[in-house]
Amino acid sequence: LISVFLLLNLILPATSQNCLPDGIEFTTQETINSFQTDYPGCTTIEGDVTIKGVNITNLNGLNVLTSIQGFFIIEDNDSLFYLEGLNSITEIGKYLIIKDNNELKNLNGLAGLTSIGEYLHIRNNDRLDNLAGLNNLIVVGRFLLIENNDRMDNLQGLNNLSSVGESVKINSNYSLTTLTGIESITSIHLDLSVNFNFSLTNLSGL
Repeated sequence: LISVFLLLNLILPATSQNCLPDGIEFTTQETINSFQTDYPGCTTIEGDVTIKGVNITNLNGLNVLTSIQGFFIIEDNDSLFYLEGLNSITEIGKYLIIKDNNELKNLNGLAGLTSIGEYLHIRNNDRLDNLAGLNNLIVVGRFLLIENNDRMDNLQGLNNLSSVGESVKINSNYSLTTLTGIESITSIHLDLSVNFNFSLTNLSGL
């Protein structure tokens, strides 16, 4: 037993560790595919992460990540349909921005995410129907912004979100017919804004 204990103490630090205090930007599929080879044992990125590349089709190479301590931006990925590969991430220290991903269909790859320290911004994702995939998110530390997602017709996926530290803004989602999905929010400390959602006929969900 002592031998096994000592062996585990040698193995675990080598297989699970923090890395990249200055952050990283993924601009090609190759950089995502090689992540685990380039940074062996890295499960927590201390800095900021950006995923932005016209040829990025999947995020499977990032499936070892459990935490991003800085901000996390997923933007301008014209070939990215799904976020599978991010399933093990449970927390984002600063903010999560998902914007201008023209083919993104859902957020199912974020099913493990429970907390975001500051902002959650989801905007300008033309094919995103709803927020399914964020079902385990409980806390957004400061701002929640849902804006300019033309096909989104409901807010299902935020069902377990209970607290937003400062503001909630739901603006210019032209197909949004209901606010169903945010019933669990019991606390917003600053303001709530619902503007220019031209298909919205009532405030059910509040």
